[in-house]
Amino acid sequence: MSNKINNIKKILYSSLEEKRLGRALAQIALIASGANAERLSEIKENYKRLLDFYFSSTSEDPNRDVVYNNLIKETYELIDDVCAEKKSKDMSYNPYFSAFWAENRLTEEFKSKAMELLDESPNSELTESQINNICLSVSAITISCIEVFEADKIILLIKFSNHSNVKISTRAFVGLLINLQVHKNRYSLYSNINNELNLLFNSDEKVSLARTIYKQLIRSKETDKITKDIKENIIPLISKIAPKFNEDLSITKSKEWDEESENIQQMLEDSGISEKMENFQGLMLEGADTNYSSFSYLKNMAFFQNIENWFMPFYNDNKELEGLKNDNPDILDLMDNIIFLCDSDKYSFCLNLLRIPASSRATLSEQLKVSSDEKPDAPKSEKNISNLYIQDLYRFYKLYKGKEQLNDPFLANYDIYNSPFFRFLNEENVYLSDLADFYFTKEQYENALYAFQAKKAEMQEIESVESSIELYKKIGYCYQKLMEYRKAIDSYEKCEIIEEGNFWVNKNIAFCYKKLSKFDSALKYYKISDSLKPNDISIINNLALCYTELKEFEKGLNCFNKIEYLEVEATHNELYYLYKGHCLWANGKRLEALENYKKYPYEKLYEALNTSSVGFSPVECIYISDYVRYN
Repeated sequence: MSNKINNIKKILYSSLEEKRLGRALAQIALIASGANAERLSEIKENYKRLLDFYFSSTSEDPNRDVVYNNLIKETYELIDDVCAEKKSKDMSYNPYFSAFWAENRLTEEFKSKAMELLDESPNSELTESQINNICLSVSAITISCIEVFEADKIILLIKFSNHSNVKISTRAFVGLLINLQVHKNRYSLYSNINNELNLLFNSDEKVSLARTIYKQLIRSKETDKITKDIKENIIPLISKIAPKFNEDLSITKSKEWDEESENIQQMLEDSGISEKMENFQGLMLEGADTNYSSFSYLKNMAFFQNIENWFMPFYNDNKELEGLKNDNPDILDLMDNIIFLCDSDKYSFCLNLLRIPASSRATLSEQLKVSSDEKPDAPKSEKNISNLYIQDLYRFYKLYKGKEQLNDPFLANYDIYNSPFFRFLNEENVYLSDLADFYFTKEQYENALYAFQAKKAEMQEIESVESSIELYKKIGYCYQKLMEYRKAIDSYEKCEIIEEGNFWVNKNIAFCYKKLSKFDSALKYYKISDSLKPNDISIINNLALCYTELKEFEKGLNCFNKIEYLEVEATHNELYYLYKGHCLWANGKRLEALENYKKYPYEKLYEALNTSSVGFSPVECIYISDYVRYN
């Protein structure tokens, strides 16, 4: 039911984004009832008056746009309220969280409570308890606003973003920026929000932090990819070499340790683990969420059944951690100072420790203490706090038991260049260029393409040749990854006009022509690539494929022979053996062809033979595939 309501909401929003107010009102009528139906009737009547006046009046109405925008605003609010009443909300038992989460819209009572929190000890040290309570309130306002947009919630997040405590202000600023992106088509309809944003982003520090936070939000989209890589590549490799690793360690007493260390290092390098772990470490240093896969399975504890606990700042005196505080206080102190785990994961780690014997926890505590003494604590900066808070939010929206009820902000595109507030971050067009490269490195090619094209439109004639070539390369590659090969070729060819003879450019032009099945053009550019970099196995292989498709089987076979001369013991992919088999068959070497066809998946062979350039008869396709099957 919740997914259905969320989908209905998207459809209704889409109508308003297209300024199709009449269509949106007709769509809402299908699900509105009670008081909301009365509000709908009132909006319809006001819209009808606007239309009647527009077509009957001979003069221009200076207030028409204001009235129309107010109708759009009221319709958005009506959509939120209609959809919210059809969705259930999980209860919170924490008064600071519940105050701003329980109701869809803030009452005057709760607005007053928020102002009390803002005024609470503004010029003195807040206690840890006060900080935690305000942090919970800020989180509740954030997720409540994601569900039901309200100007007062945005204003509160702006005000909390200026709080003197960095933990509170950073959380609020993250929540504000997420909501500005999720509701990018709405907040500009409210003059009070725009006025407050103008004041907030008048600070260079806030602009710089906002740029950093948006990169962190964009980077959060690679979390699934990192998790998949850990599960499918890193863990299996470790499992594969673990027996050998343990065997070598068991005999270290009878050998020199330095010699054994070299053996272990070589084993790690040969297995590919070293390279993967280096890449993994690079992601960690960059701030990528590399801990999600380790802690996700620990989020089914009773602690996380309460919605507020997903946002609870980590603190030693939490009653849920009393067992550790009594027996192993050092662990809690260490956890509090660790800057690479978000609060949610710290709770997961500590609560999981309570499941093991106290003696084992004591041993672990000593090990952690030694480890922490070797590494100095890094400062808990706004950048670090915001990154870890984003991870807390990510875990909540992906793992919380009631996630189906919620609008997941991490599904947003984060095309922030399309948002009205982007002007605050890109006053001198510097951030757009930086953002384009960031999208590109994160393989978000659609967003990267838009940003690169905007950069191209702003390029001056004084731009260097090198930067022009680099820009056209990136635009071409974005089109290539988006499978718009004709546009990719057009962009790459601009590089060739500026600078001829670029191996990378020619290779990619050839690839795009090949994907378009224009094998004669692909062959031309692979030949150029081959002349620029002779004996490149990848290029020779693609020459062979093009020759085969163009029925120049002898030339194709010569390419395959050259590959095997250059790489005597190499193992090739299945297409290599299929195309080599075609060339051998066409050159009368049928038994050799059959040996190559054996290395192609049997279940796909008949279709591959039937559609090949060789021109097999239906009988030959059957005989060859059956021969391979039984041999």
